[in-house]
Amino acid sequence: MPPPTVPQASGIESSFSIPATRGTHHNVMGMNAPKRRDNLSGKHLEKFETCALLHQYTDGVKCRVFLTALTRAAQLCKKYQKTLLSLFNMHQGTIETLREYIRRFNAVGLEIPSGSAEMLANAFAQGLNDGEFFGSLAKKPANNFDNLQAREEKYIL
Repeated sequence: MPPPTVPQASGIESSFSIPATRGTHHNVMGMNAPKRRDNLSGKHLEKFETCALLHQYTDGVKCRVFLTALTRAAQLCKKYQKTLLSLFNMHQGTIETLREYIRRFNAVGLEIPSGSAEMLANAFAQGLNDGEFFGSLAKKPANNFDNLQAREEKYIL
C-alpha cells in the first residue's frame, strides 16, 4: 500500500486551498509583508537603504541623511533644519549659469547654522559643472569660501 499524501494524512480535503491574504505579498524570505500603497515610496526606501548599506551609515547618520534623500515633493511638505549635507547635495544645473548657481547656493547656505568656510568651499566646488571656473579650482583649490567667492567674480558671465 502506498504512503498517504499530505491531505490524506492530515485529514484535509483535496479541494481545500489556502485563502489569499488581501493586501500582502510574499517577500524574498517567503513571509507575508504588507504591500506598499504606491510603488514610488518602496523604490525610494530601497534606494536609500542600498545607499546607506553601501556607505555603511550608522543609525544616527541615517536619520540625518534620510531627509536630504527625499524627493522635492516630500521635502516641501515639511520644513526642516538644513545641514551641510544639503549643500553637498546641490549641483549646478546643466543650463544654470554660474551666477544662478551661486545665488541658489548662498540662499541655502544662509539657512545652515554651522559650517566652516573650508566645508562651504568644498560643497560649492563639488556641485560645479565642468567649465573654466571648475578647471581653475581643480588647478588651485580654494582654501576657504571667501577666497572662492573672490575668484568666482572673474568667471561670472
